[in-house]
Amino acid sequence: MKKSLLIIFVSLATTIFCAEPVLYLSFDQDFNGRGADGRSVTGKHCQNITMESLRTLLLEGLKGNAVKIGSQGAAGLMDKSNISYPAELLSVESGTLAFWMKPMDWNFKDAKFHIICEITGPNDWLLIYKYKDFTGLSFLMGRKKHTAESAGTGMPYILATATCPDWPTGEFRHIAATWENGACRLFMNGTLACSFEVPELIRPVQFTKFFLGTGNFEGWGAPLKGETLIDEFYLFKQALSAPEIEKMFASYAYGEVDKSTIPVAVKSSRLMADEDGENMNLDFILSRTTKDSKGFPVECLLRFFEGKTVRKELLHSEATEYSHSYPIASLKPGEYELQLTPVAQDAGDKVEAYTRQFIIPNPRQRRQRDDTVPLPWKPVKFVQKNQESILETLMQKTCFDGGLLPGQLFSQDKALLRSPMELLIDESPITAQATRCVDAYDGKAINTKANHRDFSISSHCRMEFDGMMWFQITLEPRSKIPVKNAKIQIHLLPEFSTLFNTLHKDYFGFTGHFAGKLDRAICRNHYEQRDLPAIWVGNEERGLYYFTETQAGRFLRNRDETIRLAPGREGATLEVNLIDYPVELEKAITWSFGLQVTPMRPFVNDRKKWRQRSTVEIWFPWQKIHNTPYVRWAEENIEKKRHDFSRAGKIPLCFYLAGFSASPYSQGYPFYAHQWSQTPPAVGVFSDVSNHKWTYAYICPAAESYRQFYIKGLMECMDDMKINHLYIDNCWSQFCNNARHGCGWKDETGKLYASANVLGQRELAKDIYRALKRQYPEGMLVRHMSQIPEPPLIAFCDALVDGELFVQHVGEKEHYREVFTPDFMRASFLGRQFGLPSLYIPQFERAYQLHYPAKLQPAKEGKLPNQQLNYRHFVGYFLVHDSYVWPGFGVSMKEVWKIFDDCGVASDAAFHAYWKSGSPVSKVSPAAEGVMVSSYDCRDGQLIVIMNDLDNPAEVRLAGVSALVDAETNERLSGTTVT
Repeated sequence: MKKSLLIIFVSLATTIFCAEPVLYLSFDQDFNGRGADGRSVTGKHCQNITMESLRTLLLEGLKGNAVKIGSQGAAGLMDKSNISYPAELLSVESGTLAFWMKPMDWNFKDAKFHIICEITGPNDWLLIYKYKDFTGLSFLMGRKKHTAESAGTGMPYILATATCPDWPTGEFRHIAATWENGACRLFMNGTLACSFEVPELIRPVQFTKFFLGTGNFEGWGAPLKGETLIDEFYLFKQALSAPEIEKMFASYAYGEVDKSTIPVAVKSSRLMADEDGENMNLDFILSRTTKDSKGFPVECLLRFFEGKTVRKELLHSEATEYSHSYPIASLKPGEYELQLTPVAQDAGDKVEAYTRQFIIPNPRQRRQRDDTVPLPWKPVKFVQKNQESILETLMQKTCFDGGLLPGQLFSQDKALLRSPMELLIDESPITAQATRCVDAYDGKAINTKANHRDFSISSHCRMEFDGMMWFQITLEPRSKIPVKNAKIQIHLLPEFSTLFNTLHKDYFGFTGHFAGKLDRAICRNHYEQRDLPAIWVGNEERGLYYFTETQAGRFLRNRDETIRLAPGREGATLEVNLIDYPVELEKAITWSFGLQVTPMRPFVNDRKKWRQRSTVEIWFPWQKIHNTPYVRWAEENIEKKRHDFSRAGKIPLCFYLAGFSASPYSQGYPFYAHQWSQTPPAVGVFSDVSNHKWTYAYICPAAESYRQFYIKGLMECMDDMKINHLYIDNCWSQFCNNARHGCGWKDETGKLYASANVLGQRELAKDIYRALKRQYPEGMLVRHMSQIPEPPLIAFCDALVDGELFVQHVGEKEHYREVFTPDFMRASFLGRQFGLPSLYIPQFERAYQLHYPAKLQPAKEGKLPNQQLNYRHFVGYFLVHDSYVWPGFGVSMKEVWKIFDDCGVASDAAFHAYWKSGSPVSKVSPAAEGVMVSSYDCRDGQLIVIMNDLDNPAEVRLAGVSALVDAETNERLSGTTVT
């Protein structure tokens, strides 16, 4: 039978392809193949092959035998199957892999890695695989790690996924992957499924290893389990065309597709202006070719949105990929709609029209800036008192008393500093000779100036109405001057420097406590871009937040101590290092940073208001495309959905929007893509492309044109749809080096870094808040910030949503016991230090669904070991801290809410925390920090919450009680000790 297949091999090479394959593998007799000119190519299996073991690896395939790769997850080499081939057969510039594959004991709905083909080099990667959480086959190409040249450009590789959740176990499908000068395509059953571009800086340079299967069974973070058959494998050094691949698939006459059953429709599209703004480029892929495997003609109609036709053309392609361009200079300002309609070529062809929209903006049309001060704030006030220059807001005061920097910072009436802030140059503090107040954007500013024999220094401190202060300190040398060191020191009182938070987020795993009790020096490298360049220090009620966008102007060798926060008997000192090695300055340099005293707004205690899905629905998705707040993108059934989610209008709905992501299918993105994009990743790289509704591009709100576009649409929605409550997802600053809107900076060596886009994110947050509160003063705005509570952003909301953290860790451990500690909780998840209530989303069942699917059904049935104890531990931590839980993923709050209501705990009832003295109820013993006792005022006294975070039961003796009743059982307890 394989002799006839060899004839097919020759026939394919000579009649279907323009190129000759450099490797063909039939797997009929063994793992060896045929190379160019018919020479033999040896395949080396990882096992010691015998006649008997060979029979277990070569199984019935599509034609003759196929090879089995993968693992059953058992120990020992005999369980594993991969085959290596000479890597010199491959070209990094171009190539094609084509083969048939069949999942033997898995499908694309499982949550495991399945590696089909792995090609690597010293720092190079090409993968065909199933990623554990994806329901499709992925094609990855790029580098394993960044080089010095590509650092700061996002992930060092690019991938795309062909979704196929319906691909069942035991079915062969044809796969082809092509690459040519960074253009990559993945085909399934002869049809282009997805494509992507690999930027030149991260393209592979050298391939040295070539495996069918994985070359590293232990390197995927979890045991690989699952076996796959591979048959009819071809390798070319050229990228085959779409028609060639379709003909290859059809030549096998296996699993032939009745094309008449597939509608002719646009499968994916990309509409984006080129970088220089000269052309609007359209690329799209149709779902199939004609009956004769040719491209359909496609009628392309360009018209003004809901208006007259501008031009009409007929587009042609040899297969399913189409490209077309419009010179932007030929298009008048306005909104346009593109309609693509395939032209039927056969009576059975069912065609579907497809539309895209884009704008050509009028540069003279700009939204007037809103400078109103929204509630609860008041305008910044300047007060001159004795020798002090004071800026006052609702919650903060900043006092200048002769220094270049503030002498005191107040949180309400509490002074935070034990001595004035200082700028020290060569260990000498700089004093100011001139101080004056000026009007500034959204507030006022204090300008100070100091003159020195060799230089002058000026400081501009702009304070906005929510207390955010932005400092710009400029040093101007009079001539070339030597400087050995420079730093800023902030000296805090001990009572306001007991806790710290570095805003370190763990989404998948748990990497440790980067927030908590300040009992050691905390040093941070703000050149590394894992976490934001920021730190908060304070206590459970108030504190001080330091942040910056760049490290521009700094000269640091010890970058691990970009900042240093050290405790002391007299209080903590925050040191911001600016220069730490001898330099000669001859040009002006500017150091910029921000400070914000917290809380930013009065804390409003209203527990019943934030009972998710009981008194409020915080998450209401309503759009056809992601985060584009325009009426046209509302779902067709929006009114019915609104009625259902709100329980017929009984509870308020917070309409879903997002922070740093937006749909590339919006009418604004095509023209502004290069200006709006957060880079890295590269402009035009999209996420979740398999789900049109949730597909998004990374957006940087530092681009003013994006903020203008966004607020215009949001105000339209609030007017027309009466949207009066908002939920903003993804609410934290990102790193961006897109110079088109001012991001990116270089250090003293000229190395490019991405900026933290805090001020741009803040402007968008402020604009959204103003727009809502102006139209609906009682409207609620909720922000989801997941362990990154940035005061410059979260000031502009009414509540926080936290959580969706430690997902893989929780899935593995089935609890939060290793994550939560009393001081980590107080520093991370209270909310009141910022003046905001906070809700936390647990991850139990979500973690199982994503990472440990075998646990999901037992969890739903309540059959996991210690499941209810783990849930109680989670809920208990929030009750003892008066922070809120978002019920879901296995955790219910109905019983807790009922206890609070039955006991008469008012929505604004006083909370008496275990960390405070003078509470009506307190713990006498044990002394262990892991046993916490807090209470709430209730109808007949105190509702006491006892939280035992120890490994063993504890006898807890209480003070301040005369009689105890178990609130869960109504059972009276004797004495003042509870176990």
